[in-house]
Formats: sequence, structure tokens, C-alpha cells
Amino acid sequence: MKVLVTGATGFLGGHLVAKLMQAGDQVRILARPTAKVESLQQQDVEIVYGDLSDQTSLKTAVDGVDVVYHLGAAMGGSWANYEDITVRGTQRMLEVSLAAGVQRFVHISSLAVYQVYGLKRNAIIDETRPCDPTPEKVGSYCRSKVEAEKIVLQYYGKGLPVTIIRPGLIYGPRGRVMFPHIGQFLKNKIFLLIGQGTNLLPFTYVENTVEAIRLAGVSETAVGQIYQVVDDSEITQREYLNKFMAATRSQFPTLPIPFFLFIVAAFLVDRLKTVGLLKSSTFSQYGVISKYKSLRFDSSKAKKELNWAPHIGIEEGLSKTFAWYNKAQANA
Repeated sequence: MKVLVTGATGFLGGHLVAKLMQAGDQVRILARPTAKVESLQQQDVEIVYGDLSDQTSLKTAVDGVDVVYHLGAAMGGSWANYEDITVRGTQRMLEVSLAAGVQRFVHISSLAVYQVYGLKRNAIIDETRPCDPTPEKVGSYCRSKVEAEKIVLQYYGKGLPVTIIRPGLIYGPRGRVMFPHIGQFLKNKIFLLIGQGTNLLPFTYVENTVEAIRLAGVSETAVGQIYQVVDDSEITQREYLNKFMAATRSQFPTLPIPFFLFIVAAFLVDRLKTVGLLKSSTFSQYGVISKYKSLRFDSSKAKKELNWAPHIGIEEGLSKTFAWYNKAQANA
């Protein structure tokens, strides 16, 4: 089978390409002319140079392709950047895929799309949960993912066989080892922990994730469906930090920042916006609560319909991740 992967030069995309090659697929990628593609070239991958804003390169990329795995998305910047790349870029990919007669379009979205404001702590979420009706209050990333999903489903109505995957926090070799949901370092000395460290992290090991994505591209039951992909193992922020420090033999002071302080700060920002003293800010009470609420995610739909299973558990996954990290740090 001939497949196209957008976003192939990223962490998830690189692992997906390797998985598809192992499955015997002919893999083509869409890459920017400035992208680092040396490791992909060594895997006998066909490369089409272009980007999500270039319709001509997109037409070339989908020509003769059976399945499109669309991972390409903005990773930061202004709303205008998110809109052009994540939203309009997805629409351009859908349009050329429909015209080319692509047999399956697998769109990678995010758990960030859900409306979770007002839910109880550790509430269980599945795919029946609606998307946030006001994602702009959460931030540009959330808004772009919600709007892109809407367009994907519109093209399903036009006859394009689509599937949407919503992965959790993806970790693994070559990926990040610290996540905004946990906290961040202050001048590389003190780790500022969000809350008391008891929030659950919706982790999914990268190999588990790419297997779910691959299955979505070949399963007949997946057409028109949405699947969230989160591993079974549960781990809190504090538990993750302890495992990280033990595996990397590092010690750093951790300062828990009470969550109510974020709420108070966001409340003040909201009031300043209301009285006109602050023109715009993505920092809001609604956004803070939505982003950092501890939740549980039920992946039983993917298990049942895709025959997916997270074969690599948290202990093995973290062991592989930290081993890679230690080696990378030693060679830095």
C-alpha cells in the first residue's frame, strides 16, 4: 500500500514512518525544503518537497496514494500561524485528497479539543464528550484542533473516508521528557510543579500511538470514526518526576505552585480584559481550568474497533525513554 505522511520529520511522524515501513508500506512524506530528512532518506522513503500552504506540492504528494496520515500542524506562534497551517493546511490536504480519490484520510488531533470546564476532577472522558464550544478561551492550539476536526468531518460528508485520532501525551525516545502539564524549570535550577503533583498524566507511549494510527488507516470499521488513544497505566506528575530523577540520577528542588494561585491570576487577567486595561490574552480562568484539570480517558473504543492494545506499559516505556535521554545527554 502506498501512503503519505505529513509531519514526518517530527517526533511522532518519524516513529510512524518506521512503523509503516515495517508493515511493508511504500512511504512518501511531505517535507519542507529546509527540513532535516537524512534519517528518513536512509529508510528508502520517497520525499516530496513542499508545505501545507503550497497547493501544487500537495497535489503532487497525494498523487497515487492510498492512505494519507496527516500529522502536519503548527507547533506555536500566533493564531494566524495556527489558522494557516493547522486549519487551512488541513483543509488543503483534504481537498487534494478528495480530488485524488484517496481511500483513507487519517487525521491526528488532540485530547485538547474536549469541553472539560465544569467537570469533576478525574472524570472519565470518552469520544462522546463534545468538543469545546469556545476553544479560543483555552488557546490557539485548542482552537486550531477543534476547527480542523470540524473541517475533516465536513469532508467525510463530501465522500472522503476519514478517521480522527486523538492521542494523549506522547512520550518515548527522541521526544520531550518534560511536559507543560507537569510544570517547568526556573533558570534550570528549580522545578515549578503545577499544583501538588497529584494530577494524572494521560500518557501514551509513542510505539503504542503509531500502532493505533496505522490501524486506523487499514480498518474498515474506522471510517467516519473518532478514537482517543491513551495507555492503560496511570501515573501522576509527582510519580513521573520521581522516576525521572531516579533514572537520570539527578536531583533538583521542586516547588509546588498551588493551583488556586493560577486561578486567582487568571481571574485578575479576566477582570483587566473586561475593563479594557488589557486588550487580549490567551491566559484566562476558563483556559487554565480546562488545560490543567486531572482527567481519565477511556480508550476502549480503539481497543474494540481497531483491535488496538497498548502493549508497552509505563515501566517499560519510561525505561526506554530515559535510557535514550541519558545516552543523548552523554553525547551532547
